[in-house]
Amino acid sequence: MKVAIMQPYFFPYLGYFQLMKISNIFVFYDDVNFIKGGWVNRNRILNSSTPLFINAHIKGSSSNKKINEIGLNLDSKWRRKLLKTLIHSYGRAPFFNEVQPFIEMLVMHPAQYISEFNIHILTETSRQLGLPTVYFTNSERFEHNMKSGQDRVLDICIQLQASTYTNLINGKSLYRREDFELNGIDLNFLEMNSDLSYAQFGNPFISKLSIIDVLMFNGFSGTQTLLEKYTLIK
Repeated sequence: MKVAIMQPYFFPYLGYFQLMKISNIFVFYDDVNFIKGGWVNRNRILNSSTPLFINAHIKGSSSNKKINEIGLNLDSKWRRKLLKTLIHSYGRAPFFNEVQPFIEMLVMHPAQYISEFNIHILTETSRQLGLPTVYFTNSERFEHNMKSGQDRVLDICIQLQASTYTNLINGKSLYRREDFELNGIDLNFLEMNSDLSYAQFGNPFISKLSIIDVLMFNGFSGTQTLLEKYTLIK
């Protein structure tokens, strides 16, 4: 049983979906503290030849609240503005007509909380890409008896009878391999291949932009091919 656990990010980069692809069970870590300036309510797209931040508008944000306690601004103005920004940035992209209606459906989803909004984005995008992963929400599935950090992640893996736990490469410093091995769990880290690139209007390639950028330039079929371009690191 291959398990991955991640906070529900807003239109995250391709590596997030690569992690989904290799997992049998993917747990949305929705009941940890919200981090201001993180990836829960923002990401980057391509604007001309430079990265531009896009945001989901939230309310009541605080580092003392859990992600699933952060409300989503119900005003449709920010959603319409976001969609106009995508039209301006990607109107000439080769797969705009294929992808834009799907992105619009995701952006207009009437969620009450940012976690609910993002999980809808993530699960619907993964289904569109044909990923067979099973998804759980941490707050609804698991009890941890005040565990935190690595101990909480390890507890989820044990409850799911995981044989492998995989995290993105940036999380490598957070875990001790021996603690997982003591519980019969193999610990891996996923890294996007360094040579992964695609055409972005003929400009120098900018990596790790939102999945929106990947889809606009590669379509759903081409993105499925790019999902294979990763390396697992012990």
